[in-house]
Amino acid sequence: PLGGNQRGAARHIFNILLVWGLTGLWHGAAYNFILWGLYYGLLLLLEKYVLLKRKPLPGWIAHSYTILLVFLGWGLFLCNSLQEVGQVFANLFGLSGRGVFDQAGMRLLVSGGLFLLLGACFSHPFWVRKRKELAERESVVLLLISFFLFLLCTAFLVTQNYNPFLYFRF
Repeated sequence: PLGGNQRGAARHIFNILLVWGLTGLWHGAAYNFILWGLYYGLLLLLEKYVLLKRKPLPGWIAHSYTILLVFLGWGLFLCNSLQEVGQVFANLFGLSGRGVFDQAGMRLLVSGGLFLLLGACFSHPFWVRKRKELAERESVVLLLISFFLFLLCTAFLVTQNYNPFLYFRF
């Protein structure tokens, strides 16, 4: 009903920003959620109108910057105020004056470091191809790896103290 991308670039840009702004609002009735939605709308527009018009980047670079930008976007989603967003990003990039590896940061790095490392490694396209190859051979190895990772994730979730419902602030 909005016209999609059939009514020119200006209308398409408006439609993307409207839909993603509303997606943010759907996640919560606060401006940080709306900013979160608009952020992802801007990323889509950047990709469509800038990045896809250039020579394609190598896959590992495109994959890496996508993960980084998505990761940064979650800072908007999780914080309650713009001041808190600024503090999170200052801490993230070592601009808070406390140092990158303060006590709280080290605790998070140690508790989630293994999962961060596993996630970064196994989200790489190389491992996606390897998984498909193993699946085609109906490999017992793939079944065992999947089962081990399932147990590891379950153990990590069980050790968490408090995990509120995602939309508790709506």
